[in-house]
Amino acid sequence: MMNYKHTTLILLIVLATSQLFGQTNLRPSKYYSSGEEIYGADAGAKSVVPNNWSGMLPRDSEVFLFLPEDGSNGEILITTDNVTNKDQRKIDWQAGLDLGNGNVLRLEGDPFNRGKSLAGNIGLTQKTSDAVGYIESQCGPFGICITATLFSSPQDFEKNKAALIEFMDALTWVEPNLQADYADFNWHEFLSGKQLLNYDYVPNAKAENDIWLCPDGTFTTKLKRSGLLKDQSKEYKGTKKGTWETTSVGQTGVLILNYQKLPPLEVSLKIEDDRVFLNDKRHFAMKATVCQ
Repeated sequence: MMNYKHTTLILLIVLATSQLFGQTNLRPSKYYSSGEEIYGADAGAKSVVPNNWSGMLPRDSEVFLFLPEDGSNGEILITTDNVTNKDQRKIDWQAGLDLGNGNVLRLEGDPFNRGKSLAGNIGLTQKTSDAVGYIESQCGPFGICITATLFSSPQDFEKNKAALIEFMDALTWVEPNLQADYADFNWHEFLSGKQLLNYDYVPNAKAENDIWLCPDGTFTTKLKRSGLLKDQSKEYKGTKKGTWETTSVGQTGVLILNYQKLPPLEVSLKIEDDRVFLNDKRHFAMKATVCQ
């Protein structure tokens, strides 16, 4: 059985100096479905989510993650860097990474060219997991490279490797856009099917506000302490339901919560550096599991 916690930690260490795969346009915590195009403006790279896989950029992470949807054991991690010299990349892969515990993550055998990519098999010098690995890197015309790294159970390796190759073969390049641009940011599309969670820390206590915004236009709020608004009526606290709407496009907007038995609330929206704020309070967005 694979130890994913262990292998993911290794990959995060390996890729710690990598740039973010297009954080400007890839939205943190948004799920990207099989066949959906993903565009990383910072990297100037476009590709497509592999068949029977889904992807997301975890909040506050610099590693884009693909996971299989068919029950296979595996994960693909996508990062960018600017090591455009293939000989230097070969040297880096062959040297590997000393994990400081007597184990080294490195290339197994010689790297080889596959289409436009440099590729190779990777693994641990001491087998603390049954996971097997594969890596490909491809560079575009603007000095940015995409690296895709697979860790997989042995029985699913070839199938999962095919998914990585599918992603890399669909890769196309445009000129990078290094300026965060939210001019066409669609708030309704982003918020639909999301749970928004806010943590406020006060001495000896933690206040937590939850909002579930379902695709059918209904919502549930579970508000504690100060709620969403300053001096908000205590009638809004606890679990309440209603319908939600927003037509906002751009960096800022307004979310309208139409409560069933209370006056509507208007909540200000803002996105900045891929961080979402409701009424100037930082919120974390994740998939709303309570929606039908």
